[in-house]
Amino acid sequence: MTNNKPTNSYNVLSFNMTSYRLLYTFILIIGLTILGCSRTKVLTSSQAPAQITVDGSLTDWPRDRIQMNPQGDYDLFFSNDEEFLYVFVGLKNNQLYQSIKRYGLRFYFDSDKDPRRSFGIVYPVGIMDVLSEIPGARKEYLENPGWENQPENRRLIESIEENLPDRVMIIQRTNKRDPLRPVPIGRDALRAQSVELSMDRTSSVMQIEMKIPLRSSRMRQFAIDVQNNKDIHFGFEIVPPTLEEMMGESYRSEQMNPSARDPYGNRVDQAQSYQRLLMQTNNSYVRWNRIRLSK
Repeated sequence: MTNNKPTNSYNVLSFNMTSYRLLYTFILIIGLTILGCSRTKVLTSSQAPAQITVDGSLTDWPRDRIQMNPQGDYDLFFSNDEEFLYVFVGLKNNQLYQSIKRYGLRFYFDSDKDPRRSFGIVYPVGIMDVLSEIPGARKEYLENPGWENQPENRRLIESIEENLPDRVMIIQRTNKRDPLRPVPIGRDALRAQSVELSMDRTSSVMQIEMKIPLRSSRMRQFAIDVQNNKDIHFGFEIVPPTLEEMMGESYRSEQMNPSARDPYGNRVDQAQSYQRLLMQTNNSYVRWNRIRLSK
């Protein structure tokens, strides 16, 4: 009897400590979740006093009444009238700009938290997205480091970069479980639905200006559809390809060859290539804010 009592006491103590740890962990998780939600910034949109010309410049914005949101990488400006939301993004980080050129920049406008990423615009469209339209080009670009160094491919990349302001893609889905599949769309088709986009790469690193309808209609299918003047959940992100896609299906780490060459005869250090690709997959970038419309 005397030998069982300490054992039972120890078991009770162990159970209590385990329960305490579980309860503490649960409370900590809930606290961090609430803290994370509370950090979503609410930015107030100013009332647009007159029509804003979408030209990649802030010259006609009501700058004395705009709530500026200076960040380390970008500045955000918002304004609205009864029909449109105006957005201005000023990028200030060159490394971020280089990632955008490669992978594109996705903007999302959601009138409700669920589902997120229901309506979005890809602007500018990245080099990777354009190469996806050319059979085999995206795969070659990702798997063969020497592909970009070929003269004809280098000219192709330069042409894509020059035409960044002219390409747009649209994202629309009604269920958050549906895949995100950006679809190319012409600038004229967007303008016909009152969606206007512009960028300026001569000032700072890049400036992007948008005009998006707040509510859809028969003539405006691409719209935010704000309900009862609720806040708009505004997000933007950069989505690099996965490591599996970049390494290719035939890749095996144990098959690294120090004297390997790419299909163009260039010597390839596979270990360095792996590290380079791994760094690129870490270039994902996501930011969310809430926009409170001016009434």
